[in-house]
Amino acid sequence: MLSPLFEKIISMTCVFMFALVVGGTRTCIAQSPTNDPLQALSFLEGEWHGEGKSPYGPYEFEAKNERRGRWLLGTSNIYVPGTEQVSFRATGLVGYDEKGLVAYAFENTGVTIFRGVLENDSLHFEWKQGDSYRRRTIRRLEDGTILNREESYLPALSEEPLIFESISKPGKRSSR
Repeated sequence: MLSPLFEKIISMTCVFMFALVVGGTRTCIAQSPTNDPLQALSFLEGEWHGEGKSPYGPYEFEAKNERRGRWLLGTSNIYVPGTEQVSFRATGLVGYDEKGLVAYAFENTGVTIFRGVLENDSLHFEWKQGDSYRRRTIRRLEDGTILNREESYLPALSEEPLIFESISKPGKRSSR
């Protein structure tokens, strides 16, 4: 069984893996009938899998991302490495609202709302409340994989920021 902190933070590996845009400088895309802001995210649609490392140990995951109107819907499972044992499930939405890029992470503790920005070849998301924060960078690599990196600082649970990293690959996770 995973700790509640690990469950909350690690779920974002899958929830955000589908929210990456490559290229350009700092960008804000306004919604309009003639401008599809999700077009730049369309390459993330489909099935993904990967492995990650965290302060709590390694993990494996699978995710499915599909367009639902003006949003990308992502669902994911996190597995104990080398097994079919699901240790956590996560759901997320990524899209644009009146303030810009936004991601909603639906987890066992409720909903977390992250604001995002595109900058160079990376997508950056942040949630902040008081001294607590979660910062995520998602970058598409030359080989088509996606690097996810999160730094989380939750002083009520840890004295130091925690670092989580994973690589997402296209396709389904193979059965164990």
